[in-house]
Amino acid sequence: MTQALDFHTLKALLEWQIDLGATEAIGDAPINRFEAPAKAPQPIRPQDPAPQDLPTPPPQPTRPRSHKHWPPKPQIWSACGQL
Repeated sequence: MTQALDFHTLKALLEWQIDLGATEAIGDAPINRFEAPAKAPQPIRPQDPAPQDLPTPPPQPTRPRSHKHWPPKPQIWSACGQL
């Protein structure tokens, strides 16, 4: 707008904007919201527990193997010959 507006016109325009729902004024300097910040914030990573802090699982009980379920030696020797 190149023409100067009088006080009553400016007041009427402000009241009209309030009626439309304008609730806050614009600052004196423009803000570029698309500009990258000077330093990007570092992401926060959760601290992983150190390997020595992890609990060790309890040892699994081992049962001695019985030789009774194995086939007889000649049957094993013949099977080895077929490999």
